Amino acid sequence: MIIKKYQKSISALCLIASVAIITLSCDSHGSLAPQPQPQPRVSGNGFSGPETVVKAFCDFDARGKRFLRHLSDKERTFYQSLVHWEAEPVWKKVIIVKNYGIADIKKNHDTAEISVTYHRNAEYAAGNLLIQEKVEKIKFKITKTDTGWKIEGPIVCPHMDAKTLVKKLEYRLRHEENSDIRAKIQQDINVIKNLKYFSFEKSNGL
Repeated sequence: MIIKKYQKSISALCLIASVAIITLSCDSHGSLAPQPQPQPRVSGNGFSGPETVVKAFCDFDARGKRFLRHLSDKERTFYQSLVHWEAEPVWKKVIIVKNYGIADIKKNHDTAEISVTYHRNAEYAAGNLLIQEKVEKIKFKITKTDTGWKIEGPIVCPHMDAKTLVKKLEYRLRHEENSDIRAKIQQDINVIKNLKYFSFEKSNGL
């Protein structure tokens, strides 16, 4: 008899506990209360240090990917993970480079300065090609954010390898209707293809 009463008491307690749990999970109207949803994770660029971010930026730039209107959503997201600025200027000048490499690195806890040396072949601006071989040194400022290292600046004009520029000019050539402009574009393509360092060489520094 005592055992039966004990079992009934346990059953009653379980029933009360179940009602309490359901009550806590419901709002005042008896509907299930909305459960907190996980916040979307902000993905970073996945690079471990500022040097690798600068390398990725230079590679992206050399392949002519900084003209954002031509990028896929995946490429655009990747590029935005490398830099702090949200938009690129309307570039009217492109530097044609033979190669580039990291020259100097100054790194603190959450900031860094990395200098990149570019070996330039020519400059292409407003449809005019200027052959100009020289060495250019750019100092990039990088900061550590919640999503990884990002380049603060400077926002320099695109530094592109010659073959990539030729591909872009050939695309323009196929879609240009003006015969005079077509002739000028074809002339520029021929000159660029005859550059001393038409084949792009990656520097050992990167």
